[in-house]
Amino acid sequence: MLSSKTCIEEILQIAPEWEQILQSVEGEQEGGVSPLAFFERLGAMALYRKAQSLTDKRDTFINLVRDFYLQPLLARMVTNNQNLRRFSSQRRIAPDELRRQAVSFAGEIAEKLEAALRKQLNQGADDGFKVLLPAYVQRSV
Repeated sequence: MLSSKTCIEEILQIAPEWEQILQSVEGEQEGGVSPLAFFERLGAMALYRKAQSLTDKRDTFINLVRDFYLQPLLARMVTNNQNLRRFSSQRRIAPDELRRQAVSFAGEIAEKLEAALRKQLNQGADDGFKVLLPAYVQRSV
């Protein structure tokens, strides 16, 4: 797995026009910028449009989006899901076990969303960016 800094450098190699956006995110956050914060600032539409415009590096870009946007976003959503929390407390599941299950669950959903994204890109759908919207991701949880 790539470190955050290496991941952002790889993203900027694919999309150098996003350097200015990265600098604005760095100005707002102290310490290092997480890829998730960077992707969230870019937004679903920008990510989808970039994936549409790529040809040879599309797979690399989609893998970066899956690993550093979808999985952390899903892990956060699954961990904060009130229904799952209630279920785990009723079943007396330990919090660390619940976190492990949340990461595993997030990985599985991220792969399914990645497949949906690839399908939208292959079809050339103009509204395919909706797969990357947090509301769509939340609904998947």
